[in-house]
Amino acid sequence: MKTSNVAIIATATLGGITMLAVVLLVALAPEDADLGLLIGLLLTGGGNLLATILNVGRTEQVRATVDELANGKMDSKIRAGVADVLPDHMVDPKVRPQVERDREVRDRQHDSH
Repeated sequence: MKTSNVAIIATATLGGITMLAVVLLVALAPEDADLGLLIGLLLTGGGNLLATILNVGRTEQVRATVDELANGKMDSKIRAGVADVLPDHMVDPKVRPQVERDREVRDRQHDSH
């Protein structure tokens, strides 16, 4: 799946800010401070936020694909596939125009990927 450019830019920006925060924390913390826990929390929280941003971008694409399939593309693919494996004499002549349209929809979707 392709991730949107906005999600990639937001992730890169947030990742850069997280790394800058770690550098500033290390640079400005007192010498006797235990930074391991703070850096771990910062990186874990930042990492979870980065993953969430990327998943939100992908969720929109998945939603669009499910919507397309639910609104006829899957039906077209199934009807075309069944008609492809049946001998011509078993396909009702009244549905042949629909089968041709279904094959066009299926082939157009296949060619676009």
